[in-house]
Amino acid sequence: MFVIAFSLLKITALQAQSCFETGSLLYREDFGGNDVSDPFSSPTDLSNGYSDFIFNPNGGNATYALMKNVYQWSGTYWPVDDHTYPLDGNRGYFALFNPAPNQMNSILYEKRIDNLCDGIDVLFSVWAVDICHSIYAPPKFKMRISDAVTNAVLVETGDLVPPRGTNSTNWRWEQYILSVPMPVGTTSIKFTVINREISGQGNDLVLDDIEIYLCTGPVNIAANMTDGQTIDFTGNHKNVIFNPDIHSYWLYSTTGDVSSLTDWTPLDYKNGTCPVGSIWNHDFTLTNAQPGYYRLVVGNSDVLTSFCRAASPVLQPSPIEIVDIETNPALPVCKGTEITFEAKLSTTDLSKIESIKWDFGDGTVVEDTNMSTFTTKKHTYAQRGNYPVTAIFKPKQQGGYIYLNNVKTIDAKIASCQLPVNHNISVMGYYD
Repeated sequence: MFVIAFSLLKITALQAQSCFETGSLLYREDFGGNDVSDPFSSPTDLSNGYSDFIFNPNGGNATYALMKNVYQWSGTYWPVDDHTYPLDGNRGYFALFNPAPNQMNSILYEKRIDNLCDGIDVLFSVWAVDICHSIYAPPKFKMRISDAVTNAVLVETGDLVPPRGTNSTNWRWEQYILSVPMPVGTTSIKFTVINREISGQGNDLVLDDIEIYLCTGPVNIAANMTDGQTIDFTGNHKNVIFNPDIHSYWLYSTTGDVSSLTDWTPLDYKNGTCPVGSIWNHDFTLTNAQPGYYRLVVGNSDVLTSFCRAASPVLQPSPIEIVDIETNPALPVCKGTEITFEAKLSTTDLSKIESIKWDFGDGTVVEDTNMSTFTTKKHTYAQRGNYPVTAIFKPKQQGGYIYLNNVKTIDAKIASCQLPVNHNISVMGYYD
């Protein structure tokens, strides 16, 4: 069960939702572990951010660990699994914090971001869950946004207490949000989660999917892969915060790290005048496209050297594609014949696919989320004809990534005759 609870200052719930949908993602921490092959508990500590707590892969008092689930401690914890990959249990780490009594007001997690622009709202989001049984002290925490240079607190919440489950099925993740306009002259910000419970008996808190947004308005993008290595990119942005001298770049990265300014290489540049309230368009065609990540950034002359910019979601041409759709029996067939359609994928790892939707061209559409069955479907046509059969997979998308090459269509030719064994279609006349 997932419930959004807004803990907001200086921003309404509607504005927060708008910033999530249309803002520029500056930073996302999902704590890794997103492959089934990753170990149950991460052997390495935080790759980004900071914590006052000591890293211990096995957990323990006054420590934090990065884990996929806590099923093995069912006598103490509810069976919580990762927020990024809910109900999976085999993918995605969350951060489990176990404060000691002397760690009141200690930093659970902190991230600093520099090179921002003043006057624009920033939004800080954290997902949290109380995993302890009711006999233990509930965790408390608060969120703070502060000036990274002066340490002046710009805004903070009061004490936040995630709802506590009473059995193994009614625990839930809850989202907490804090936002503030960047003060004039402030370009470096710290985003902090702080322990606020003094007890060491219980007070075990799990955090996941920490995100920071700049509320810029959307950069809308689309891409069409015309062949294996050519991509047509389109993008636009309504200028609401920048001066009219607009600079924009399509960027490429091998890491997709939106929190980095140096991981991204410019591919295409455009400069011109776009008054406030007007639409800026930037399209281009990329030949010899490489595996990796693509995005469009729009701003003023410092668009490559600061986060004072509007940025699109990340486009990732998918390494997973539907190579073909095979049938048994082979097409063409007579009407009334049951046909088995099988989507042949470029990978045997189906864990990254959420569902496959089948459209059989006769009005029958089926979407299957079962990994063991979604690549194969049976269908029978009642009438003769030429039917376009389409399979489209939906990936388990995270972090705003967009996947390509996820559609395949074949023609299913259906005859009205009852064909004899060892028939010859060309002699009989396929359509009567």
